[in-house]
Amino acid sequence: DLELPGGGMLVYHVNLAQATNDTPGDLRVQLLQADGRSDIERFVNNGDALDPWPGSGIACCRMDADTTPNTRARDGSESQITISDISSPSAEMSFELVLETRAFLRVERHALRELAGDGDGVPEPGEQLAFDVAIENLGLRASAFDVVWRSDPVGEVAWDSDAAAFPELDKGESAEATFVLRPAAGLADPSAVRLVGAATETNGTRHILARELGLGENVGLLACFDAPPSSVTLDCSDPAAPWTIDVLRGDAGWSLENASGDLGLVYRSARGPRYPNSADVALVTPAFNLEPAQELHLLHEFDIESLAPGWAHDGGRVEIALHGGAWEALEPRRGYTHRLFPESVPYLAGAGVFSGSGVRRWDVFDLGGRTGSARIRFRFVSNDSVGSSGWRVARVEVRDPWNDADVSTALRVLAEPNPARFPTRVVFQVRAPRMESARPTRLLIFDVRGRLVRQLSHAPIPAQSARFIWDGMDHAGRDVPSGVYWTRLEWGRDAATAKLVVIR
Repeated sequence: DLELPGGGMLVYHVNLAQATNDTPGDLRVQLLQADGRSDIERFVNNGDALDPWPGSGIACCRMDADTTPNTRARDGSESQITISDISSPSAEMSFELVLETRAFLRVERHALRELAGDGDGVPEPGEQLAFDVAIENLGLRASAFDVVWRSDPVGEVAWDSDAAAFPELDKGESAEATFVLRPAAGLADPSAVRLVGAATETNGTRHILARELGLGENVGLLACFDAPPSSVTLDCSDPAAPWTIDVLRGDAGWSLENASGDLGLVYRSARGPRYPNSADVALVTPAFNLEPAQELHLLHEFDIESLAPGWAHDGGRVEIALHGGAWEALEPRRGYTHRLFPESVPYLAGAGVFSGSGVRRWDVFDLGGRTGSARIRFRFVSNDSVGSSGWRVARVEVRDPWNDADVSTALRVLAEPNPARFPTRVVFQVRAPRMESARPTRLLIFDVRGRLVRQLSHAPIPAQSARFIWDGMDHAGRDVPSGVYWTRLEWGRDAATAKLVVIR
C-alpha cells in the first residue's frame, strides 16, 4: 500500500461474466475513480491521488446511478446501489450503503412479426410490423406503468401503436404488450433500427429501455471488397457498403487497398507500410440479421509481430455485438494462433489473437444460438514497439453451415429459385473446396437440346462460395422461353451440373 498515490476508499466494478480485462468499456475489474476522469482506461496515468473516495471536486462523497462515475451496470441499467456519506481518509472509514431503492425494468425478450406486407413472414422496411415485448422487473415492486417507444433517429419509424399500459410487477415478474410500427420504406435490406422506450410508473419513476431490431429478408452477411467483375455476375457486397472504423486507442485506422496475389481488394489494419505502435482499432461490419446456428467464415492473411511460440506482442481478434449491445469475443473453430503477452497489451493480457506470419487462410467461427441484429468487428491491437504490414481481411461470410463433406472433394452449383419465374434473377451459388489459389470460373447455360444459351464468366474464385446472377436472357439479349435448362459450372478443371426449370 505504500505505493498507492493517495489514501481513501477504493471502489471497484466487477463483471464476473467477463473472463479478462479484454474489452474497453466492459472490463472484468474496473476501478471507479472518484475524480470521474477515467484516466486509467484512457492510459493517461496508472492512478493518482484523486482516485480514492471521497474524492475531490468532480464527484465527492456520493455515488449512485446518476453521478460520474456511477453505479450502473455495463449496459446502462441501474444496479440499485447507492454509496453515500463517505468519510475522510483515515485508518477507519465509514459510508452508507443503500440497495434496491426502486423497481428495475428491462426488456426480457422481444419478437418482430409481419402484420401487413408482402406476406413472406419476414419483417422488412415499409411493412406494418408487430413488436412483441416482454418487460421484466428485477428490483423492488413496480407500480403500474406506461411504455412509449420511439426510434433513434426518429424518422426511421412511423408508429400505428407506440404506447401500452403494464400492470404492477413484483420482483421477478414480467408482462407482455404489442406495439405496431412501420419502418421507413427507404431503409436498407438488411438494416438495424434502434428503438428507445420510456417506461413511467404511476409514482413518477422513469425507466429507459432500448432494443435494436433487424429488418429485411436478407439474412447473414456476404462481403468482399472487389467490385463485381461484370454486370451479370455478383460475388460479394458493394465495397461502398457502410463498414466503419472504430479507433479505441491511438490514432491508427484501417485502409482499403489491393493485396498481392489473388486476395484482391482488402482491408488492412494500417495506413502505411507498417502498422503503428500502441494502436487499438476495429473494422466494423454493417448491421445484418443473424439466425441461430449460423457460422462466420473469414478469408484473411496476416504479418504481425509475435513473440515466443504461442505468444504475441500484437494481434487481431474477432468480436460480435447483438442488438447494439456490448462486444463479446468469438473463438475460431481451430483456435487463435497466439495469445497476447501480458506486458505487451496489459488490458488484453492472454487474449487469443491471430499473429505471426499467416499466409492466406480460412477460419470458421461458430455463432451458436445468437440471433437478431448483429455486427462483427475485426479488432487489431499493438504494443509500443516495432510493427509489420498487419492484418488483411479479404472476405467475410455469415451463413448457415454447410456439410464440409459436401464440398471437400466435389464442386456443386445450386440454382435459386428453381423453378424460376421471370422477370426475376436466378442466383447460382457455387460451393467448392477451399483452395489456396483462385481458379478461373464460368457458368454455361444450355437448353434441353444442348444448345448454348448463355455464358457467364467470373473473376477467379478462391472462396468456398460465389454467386452468378442470370437475368433470363440469352447471349443476344432475348428472353429465353419456358422449359428445362441445364447449367454447367466450370471451376478450373472441375465441373458440376444442375437442372433449372424456367416458367414464363
